Amino acid sequence: MTLRPRVCIVQCDTRDSNTGYIRSTILVNKKVACKLKYNYKYIKFTCDKGWDPKAYKLVVFKKIFNSKYYKSNFDTIVFIDSDAWVVNYKMLDRLINSKMYRSRKKIGFISRDPKVGHNTFINSGVFIFKLNKTTSKLFNNLANSIADTPYKNKKWWDQQLVSEYVEQNKQQFIICNDKMLNSPDGKIIAHHWHKKGEISKVCKFNNVCDVFSINQNVDV
Repeated sequence: MTLRPRVCIVQCDTRDSNTGYIRSTILVNKKVACKLKYNYKYIKFTCDKGWDPKAYKLVVFKKIFNSKYYKSNFDTIVFIDSDAWVVNYKMLDRLINSKMYRSRKKIGFISRDPKVGHNTFINSGVFIFKLNKTTSKLFNNLANSIADTPYKNKKWWDQQLVSEYVEQNKQQFIICNDKMLNSPDGKIIAHHWHKKGEISKVCKFNNVCDVFSINQNVDV
């Protein structure tokens, strides 16, 4: 019998967990974790001097994917930005337990960036990655590559670097279209980067979830 992956949903921010809309997304994501028998962690981090908080997330990811605690207790990290929440817990679990995710060739799921404004190939605000040597090396390299450059003080540069890596190594990832994991109307995870002021009004746990084909929503 194949064992279920040991999963931890992770959110992180420089602000307290009870701050505004962050509290709302945490409550929903915690409930999802409880429903699916996953673990949940909220990480409040402090940036080192000279870093932009968004770029510093690469350092946070480096710590997570190299942590003895996480590597000993979990197989999968579901990272969700503080302005995002799970809207379909059944489909999240289905992704993680799918044959395509369990393939040794794949690091995990990530989603295309919505085609608005200056977009990148993917959006790194949500991802579902395995905890292994490949992801450990990935975030080591990305965090180290930005540490001694002016880009560590630029917003969104974490996404730029992750996006460049994914685009150059597409075969390692399952890349969903933007309507799955990283848009305000995401079918599995909603990412409300456009209207943060409305999050507390629309963020809620959905007990009734439609199940649909994963294959039809893989973009690449």
